[in-house]
Amino acid sequence: MARKATATEKPQKKEAEPLYEEAALARAIGINRTRVERARGALARDGWRYDCGRVVYSKKGALALMEAVGVAFADGRRTLAQVLESAKVGPPTEIEKGYHRFYVMRLPINQALVKAQILDDEELGLFECTVIVGDNRNFVHGMELVARPVDAARYLYRMVGAPPRQRGRW
Repeated sequence: MARKATATEKPQKKEAEPLYEEAALARAIGINRTRVERARGALARDGWRYDCGRVVYSKKGALALMEAVGVAFADGRRTLAQVLESAKVGPPTEIEKGYHRFYVMRLPINQALVKAQILDDEELGLFECTVIVGDNRNFVHGMELVARPVDAARYLYRMVGAPPRQRGRW
């Protein structure tokens, strides 16, 4: 039986399972997308789903898909983790040294920027800084993103990875 959180405890945040887009998986594996679509028919329904007009796979589903199309990683050029990371939907999960995770606070008039709060660095503190995103139309308050610092400025960062595909959704 699950224990209820008291007022002094913070509720534990369940980390969302990463999703992998079908078209990106096909590109990362290096096969035709129609072959991937045909292989999807043989997979269990719990490994993939439709999400906003596109097909996305869980990690278990992506592994089953690669097994169904006969992909092997014996050549040593790319590992399974590299293929899955290149097909993942959303901000990167592995943050390289010097990169930071941000929480979008507000969207300024300049559409190339967002104002965000740094989340993962206690020594820098929680301050608002500017992140260059290219186009902020699909960002909303509360989204998380990963960015790296720009060389010359202390409060200026540049987003890492692909922007959201739809408003408020990676």
